[in-house]
Amino acid sequence: MDNVDIKTLTDAELWARTEALARRARAATVDLVEALAELDRRGLPSKSAYASLHDCCVHRFGMSDASAYRHIRAARAIGTFPPIAPALRSGR
Repeated sequence: MDNVDIKTLTDAELWARTEALARRARAATVDLVEALAELDRRGLPSKSAYASLHDCCVHRFGMSDASAYRHIRAARAIGTFPPIAPALRSGR
């Protein structure tokens, strides 16, 4: 999105912008989780000197332990049941 001074937006514009940002954040999170699922499926973390996908998330991607855990749980859920991804993307 463009750089906008949010202090100059009307209330309606601020609501609309925040909703759009939330949609983009959800989509980016699902994209990341899908990528983590594929890294896991291919076994790339262990092929790249990481002890686990969790270790890779923390040390390569800079996630906290808790964030890595949640992302990996979602990635493995998507790997097991792919229809989860569109539901997450839509916010359901």
